Amino acid sequence: MLYETGPLAAPIGHPAQLIRFDDRHLRTLAIDIGHTRARASVTDIYGRELRSRQAQVDVDRAEAADTLPSLLDLGFGPGA
Repeated sequence: MLYETGPLAAPIGHPAQLIRFDDRHLRTLAIDIGHTRARASVTDIYGRELRSRQAQVDVDRAEAADTLPSLLDLGFGPGA
C-alpha cells in the first residue's frame, strides 16, 4: 500500500526516501436508493466516478434483505 517515489535531499546523514500512499487501485462503492430507482457508482477515493448503473426498485414493497444483495450486484456484479 506504500511505495517509494524517490530520494529527498538531506543536509546531513542518510538521504531520506519519499514514501507515498498507493491509492491508484482503491475504489469505493456508493449506492443511492430512491423510492423507484437505485444507482450504484464506483468511484476512486477522490470521488471521481468511474462507472455507474441504475436499476428499478420499489422500497415500499421490497424487503431490505432481498434488495441489498441485488444493489451490491449492481455495483460489483457482471458487467459492472
